[in-house]
Amino acid sequence: MDLNEVMPWLGAIALIVSLVNSFHSFFTSGTKENAKRLEAIDGPDGKVTKLESRVQAVENELKHLPDVQTVNDIKLAIAELRGTMGQQAEVMNGVARTVHRLENYLLEKGK
Repeated sequence: MDLNEVMPWLGAIALIVSLVNSFHSFFTSGTKENAKRLEAIDGPDGKVTKLESRVQAVENELKHLPDVQTVNDIKLAIAELRGTMGQQAEVMNGVARTVHRLENYLLEKGK
């Protein structure tokens, strides 16, 4: 085998290796930059970690809050309590009028 016969094949192989290397470099050129960005987002002090802690804090607070049914029950209980207090106020007004009349009677009779 002569070197002149192998040279075109070696040139073709070198071209293919060069093209593959170029494509690999082109498609992986942003990998390091993307890795840095991901580390900034998902790292120990990254945005995702901070967001997770904030969401956890909100979830902990929401566990202690009443649900919709409980709030509706509280509203109904308050409305019932207002009605009862209104009735008590009317009864107390009647008692106050009676006491006032008795006081006037006793004051007039005592003169």
